[in-house]
Amino acid sequence: MPQSKQFMKKIFKLRKQIDAVDLKILKLIALRRKLAREIGKTKKTYKLPIQDKKRELFIIKSRAKITKKLKLPQKLTSELFKIIMSDSKLVQNRTANFEANFDKKS
Repeated sequence: MPQSKQFMKKIFKLRKQIDAVDLKILKLIALRRKLAREIGKTKKTYKLPIQDKKRELFIIKSRAKITKKLKLPQKLTSELFKIIMSDSKLVQNRTANFEANFDKKS
């Protein structure tokens, strides 16, 4: 079944828009990781634990409300934020450990 030029043009245009959205998402993830590093440094300075269960619970509940308002699949956003929070803790741990190891060498 041959596809019309109009169909292909429309698909191409939509895919370019998706590519642009994906780029924005990736840039926001990079920014979030940068902020997580700063939080890791701050927690190390004030000798606070990396894991903050109250904050995690707040994130889960508040993002669930936003998910509902935006009519997104709950499972999608729930899994997404589990991954994001796990990555944030990893970044914070690495930052705090790097700083601790750097301090020992100085």
